[in-house]
Amino acid sequence: MRTKVIILWLLLLLGTECIARIYAPAIRSFADSVIIYKKAVINNTQGLNFDGIFMGDSRILGVNAKWISDEVSSKTQRNYTFYNLSLTDHGVRGYYLLLKKYLEKHEKPKFIFFATAPISLTGIWNIVENDKPMSAELHRFCLLFSFKDFYEVFPAKFIRRATLAKIER
Repeated sequence: MRTKVIILWLLLLLGTECIARIYAPAIRSFADSVIIYKKAVINNTQGLNFDGIFMGDSRILGVNAKWISDEVSSKTQRNYTFYNLSLTDHGVRGYYLLLKKYLEKHEKPKFIFFATAPISLTGIWNIVENDKPMSAELHRFCLLFSFKDFYEVFPAKFIRRATLAKIER
C-alpha cells in the first residue's frame, strides 16, 4: 500500500510539473521573459553585428533601439543598427557578464551606451549581500548565467546560495 501511495504521489508531481511547464509562458513575470529573450539573443549562433548596444537596468530597458536606429540612420544617411541589451535586477556584475558573453559570440559594437541607477554600482544594492536568500534578483541571475560565470564574479561562499537558487529554479 505504501509503495502505491508513493508511486501515485510521484505521478501527481510529474503531472503538476508538466502542466507548469506548458503554462509557464503565461504566468512568467515580465522580467523573467526579458531574461529568457536576452539569453536567446546572446546564445544566437549567428554572429550579430550591431553598431551600438544599450546596457543598463530597467530605466533604460524602455529605450526603443529600433526607433533610434531609424532616426540616426536618417540623419546621417548611413545605416546604423542599435540593440537594447538592458536587464532588470542584475547589478554591475550582471552587466559585465552579459557584455562579456555578447562579445564572445558577436561583433564588437562601435558604441556602448550604459545607464543605470548609481546605487546599483555601489554594492549596497547587491544580490550577494541581499539578506533574502531566495530573492527574485538571484533567481534571474541564475536563469541567465552559468556556474562558470558565477565563479568569475562572486566569492566562493556565494556559490552555495546560487546552487540552491538554480535547483529551485
